[in-house]
Parts: sequence; C-alpha cells; structure tokens
Amino acid sequence: MAISPNLFSVISMNPIKMGIKSFPQFKRKLFNPIQYRIILSILCFLYFSFSGFSQKNKDIIPVIECVKDLSNGLYQVTFGYENPTRKEVFIDENGSIIKSNKGKKVAKGLNKFNPGTNDKVFTKEFGSKDYVEWTIISNGNEHTVIANANSAKKCAPDDGFIFPVIGNGKSNELSGNELESFCFEAAGATPPELIFQTKTDGNILKVLIEIIPIKDKTESVMTLLQDTFNIQDADFLLDPNTYNDNGLSAIDVYMTRETVCFLKDYGEIINFARPVYPASINSGGVVSQGDTAQSSNLVRESFRKIESDGSIVSINGKGIRIGVMSDSYDMALGVPQYAEQDVIAEELPTGIDPIVDNRFRASDEGRAMMQIIHDVAPGAELAFHTATASPRQFEVAFNALAQVCDIIVDDITFITEPFFGTGRISKAINDSGKFHFTSAGNLANKGYQSKFTSSTNAPVTNFIPSGSPTRAHLFGGTDYLQEISVVPGTYLIALQWKEDVASQYNNLGATEDLDIYIVDDSGRLLVGSNRVNIEGDPTEVIVFRATGTGTANILITSANGETIVPFRYIAFHTTAEDGTPDGLKFTQYFNSGAPTVSGHAMNPAPGTVTVGAVDYRFADEPKAESFSSYGGLLSDDSTVKIDLYAPDGGNTTSTTIGQDAQCDTCDKDGFLNFYGTSASAPHAAAAMALLQSALPIWYPPTDEDLAKGLKSSFTAAEALATFSTTSTGFSVSPPPG
Repeated sequence: MAISPNLFSVISMNPIKMGIKSFPQFKRKLFNPIQYRIILSILCFLYFSFSGFSQKNKDIIPVIECVKDLSNGLYQVTFGYENPTRKEVFIDENGSIIKSNKGKKVAKGLNKFNPGTNDKVFTKEFGSKDYVEWTIISNGNEHTVIANANSAKKCAPDDGFIFPVIGNGKSNELSGNELESFCFEAAGATPPELIFQTKTDGNILKVLIEIIPIKDKTESVMTLLQDTFNIQDADFLLDPNTYNDNGLSAIDVYMTRETVCFLKDYGEIINFARPVYPASINSGGVVSQGDTAQSSNLVRESFRKIESDGSIVSINGKGIRIGVMSDSYDMALGVPQYAEQDVIAEELPTGIDPIVDNRFRASDEGRAMMQIIHDVAPGAELAFHTATASPRQFEVAFNALAQVCDIIVDDITFITEPFFGTGRISKAINDSGKFHFTSAGNLANKGYQSKFTSSTNAPVTNFIPSGSPTRAHLFGGTDYLQEISVVPGTYLIALQWKEDVASQYNNLGATEDLDIYIVDDSGRLLVGSNRVNIEGDPTEVIVFRATGTGTANILITSANGETIVPFRYIAFHTTAEDGTPDGLKFTQYFNSGAPTVSGHAMNPAPGTVTVGAVDYRFADEPKAESFSSYGGLLSDDSTVKIDLYAPDGGNTTSTTIGQDAQCDTCDKDGFLNFYGTSASAPHAAAAMALLQSALPIWYPPTDEDLAKGLKSSFTAAEALATFSTTSTGFSVSPPPG
C-alpha cells in the first residue's frame, strides 16, 4: 500500500509523545468516540508495525573483542558482532568480507547472524606488520573494524590455551596456507622449525620449499626459477640439472619471502608448492653394548675364513661396504672436526667416503650410526650421504650409495611420503637390488586409522556453513569430535588418505579433499590450516601450540561430501615443552594398535628391512621399546611389518647424540647412550654385513651365479630369511606387527 507523506506523518506520530492532554482535544475536534477508538487502534497497529520494520532494518555491527600476542611476531584477533534485531539474519555472501595480508587476501566472512550480542565468533591470525579488516554491509550501510598489533583491546592472558603457529584458514592457492603465511609474515618472525627449513644469506631469510610441477612441466618450472626469479644454483638443494635429468617429481629450492608470494601466479606449470617439512630422525674407545646383546661379538670370535693369500681371519665384515644416510657425518660444529678424532681413536675406520655431507650445522647422527657399525663389523668399509633435507635428496643419495655399497641403512622418515602404498623412494630401493635397512620410527602407537564414516549433515561449527556439502568423520560411528589432552608444547599431526600422490609421479593426485582441525567442544575453530587437495597430494599437516593444560578435539572432514576413503593420521611430534614424551594424548576413540610406520619403511619388497628397537639391557628377555613404531593391519586391509628388532641404548663417543641414561640398571659410565630405532637399524645392518662377508667362502658362487653378478650361491635374501627365523623371538602387547 502506498502511503502519502502527509498521512505517514500522522500515523507515525506516537500518541504518548503527543501528550495526554493534546490528543483528547485533537479527538474531540475531529472524531466521535467510536471513530476515536477505531483510529487509535489503527495508529497503534501502524506504530508497532513500523517500529518492528525499523527494528528489522537495524544494522549488523562487527566487533573486535580483543587482540592476543601469540609470541614470535604472530597475533590473533577475536571477533564478535551485534545483531540488534530479534531474529536470525542472513546477508549476501559478498556482504561480509575479511581482508588480511595487508589487504591483498580477501575472504568471505560470516553471513548468518544470531540475534543479540555474540562473543568469540571467530579468530584470525596476522603478523606484526599486518592487519585484519572485517567489513559487513547491512541494509546498504558499510561497517568496518580493523585489528592490528597496536589495537587497544588486549585479550586476557588466560583467554584460550591452544593456538596455531601459522595463520588459520583453508587455502585454495597453489602455494598453500603455510607458504602464504610465510609470504605475508603470518608465520612469525622466526618461522616454526616443525614446518620450515630456513637459511639466512646476509640479512635475507630464505625458506626451503618443494615445487611440484604439472606433468612434463619440470623444465618450464626450472626456467621460471632460474630466468624469471633469477635463483642462483646455490639456492637449489641439489644441482639444478639433477631434477630434470633424473626425472625427480619435485624441485627443492630456497626462496625469499618476496619470491614465494609470486608462485601462485604460475598455475599453468605448477601443480602446488609447500615447505619441505623437516625429516623425522629416529634417534632417541667406546663399544656399543648392542654388539654383545645381539651376539655379533660371538660371530667374530667363533667363525674364521681363509683369505686368498692363505691367511685366516675372523668374520668381521671385510669385503662389504655399508652406506649410511642420516643428517650429517661431521658437521656438529659447522666445520669438520670430530670424525678425524674418531678415526685416530679407532672408533671409526680409515678411508670413510663422505660422498655428500650436510651443508649446515647438524647433529652428526650419521657418525654415531657409523660408530655402531664399526663396533659390530669392524672390517666393513663405510660411506656416507646426507639425506634428511628432502625426499628428493634421499632418492639421489640412495642411488649414489647403491653404486658403491652392498648394504645401505638410514634412520629417516618424511611426513609427506605415502602412508598407503609405495612411493618413489621405495621404487629406487627396489630397483637397486641392494639390501636396505631402515629405522621403523619412534612414534609408538600415536596414530589413528579408519575408513571415513560420513555424518548425515555438516558438523556444527563456527566456520562450516550449515548447508555445506562438508561431512565429518564419525569417530566410533557416532561422534565427529575426538577428544585430545595437551600440556604446554608444540605438536604436529599429519593426515593422509588412500589416493594417488601427485608429488610422487606428477600425476593428477587426489580426488577427495579431507581436512583436519582442532576445535573446542562447541565446534569453534582453534587451529586449521588446510588446503584444497583436489589433483594434489592426499595430505594435510596441522601444527599447533598449547600454552596451558586442558582438552580439545580433533575434527576430520570431507569438503566434497560423503566418502568411504581409508585414512590415517600419525602424531609426529608429541613432546611437551618440559621434555615429556606424551604432551599430546588421544583420550577418546584411540586405536591402541594403530600402525605408525610410514613411507619407505612400509616397503614390502624383500630388499627393505624395517627395524624396531629393543633396549640392549633386556636382550635375554626382549621387549620392544615403548616408543618403537607399530606395524600391523592398515585401514585399506594392507599390512605393514616390522621385520626385525635390534638393540639400542648402547654407548657411542658422540657428544651430540644420546644421553648418559641414569637409572638403576643403566651403565652410568659417562658415555652417551644412543637410543631409538636410529641406533637399532645400524646394529642390524652391520650384523648382515658379517653374514654377507662370510657367504662367498661358506657358499662359493657357481659360474651361473657369477654370470648373474652374485658373490655366493646362497643369496643375501636367503640369508635374511635365515637371519629372521633363527633370531630370538618375542612378542609385545599390543603387537607392533
């Protein structure tokens, strides 16, 4: 109904505001009592109708509740809003916009607003030089609030205790949330070491990233890096020609913050990019007590062989060369120094071939492994190649050692290697035909696995729209929240599901898009820095920091709807701030026997031997170390095996690896004890070297064997089978495979 201006001016008058006295006079002049009552009813109806209309059209106002300093140059703003209407209000999705990264990143904000004052609706992280701007367009009116490091409203110190270490949010950029956070300084002044490997050239900070080209575009990406970005050879992890010549699936390169920002513009040749997550190194005259524990000392003492010159020598590994892959050989001080001292002290043999050592200062875990090998197989020759910087470095290192070694041993786990099936490293191992010993890992059973069980609707959160196709995994078949407990510390969990892995062979990769979040009991987002995985890797990594003690929840979702894909996650870092190994615990729906072996340690081929750890003190009644990673049945019905267990905890002369363990049964001899599957793997590899050195004498090769390149009529594979069946057996509960 159209309303004339004059009539509107009349009916919008409030009779109360007009005055009790004036209104009756107005009534007497114009209306009789019946007319008065009718007009009064109409006026009241119109007043309350238009007053409701006015209320409905009040604006939604964004509110900055507070800004919290998360330390390391990272801040977090908590937003709320005021909805003065009495009803839930929806606005156009373009009417709620969040800008960050100095205004360069634009994202859609909330578009559903509950009535009244709403606190702690969502949070947003930003760097010390950045700001976050939230704009709401309501009834055609624009309202903006801006938060920065200097915002007056500071959060209380006890306001929350679980925080991200990089900016939250799901990224659909090829550079992903981690590199976006680095680019726009939302990864802190010192990028967290659990995510980033960095170096400094002068005052310029550079981060090691892996760029996964689109199939057949490796050469184009190299041209982009070398010509357009002017990246010098020294900033490539490997020789630049290596990537294309060897058909490697990704390019490892150190890049500046400014250069990283431009990667997203080259989607025609780059599939995706991410930081090269640091490898997990499975660590935990001096002679390792593990030599006696596994009776390899008795082999050397009891068995002899006749050399070609007629001399009689003990079985000691002579004629066998063992290649070691770890972080470094002689870089604990940043320059070579310790190895020469070890050779003089006869802790290491002469003539070690360090094919490639680490560029940077590292722990020399490789040298500690070589000391163990020299104790068990003192006649064996040794070679070393650093291999912890990236999976490509590992692949190149393995191939280099395979050219000159009979046995290769490593203590490395990459969190981006496949959790299901086999990848490029496993293929390189199998193609080499060489024996390969690898540490199982020190992750105990800190994982979870299942086939994705989809919720009927989207989970109730403050960041997933109620009408979204997103579905949550139901833990235990009923609950989409899995409770965890934390104490102060920084933690890392990697999630993978069974699909093609683009970074392995430059294929199209995943078709499912799973995400992992940390949320509170109400579904409010605490931590989540996921990416769109379609055609990329079926992998998400979440890193978070706890500043207090309490509980939260893991939420795993499928962004593209219902699915039944097998998945598993592994907690790669659970150590608390005070050194407690179980700072992060899974208190609900926990698979107590979930396998935690991953990557090339899962290789089912007979050439790979995955080694768990047993404390040398309990060799007579062996029991797996509590931290030794688990094998077992995976959620896709495949099996992961621990092939052998070998001793750990023995002495080395290293001053950078291990601890002089103090306990009632410990040696307390002043030498560091080397614990972990990093110590058990070289024990097993060296024992195999003893056996292999004897085979040509005990089982001379036939002409047919020689034609095949075999040194014995009894193959190393047969030797390993005998090795396994005649070693001491034991069980653990629950069984680690």
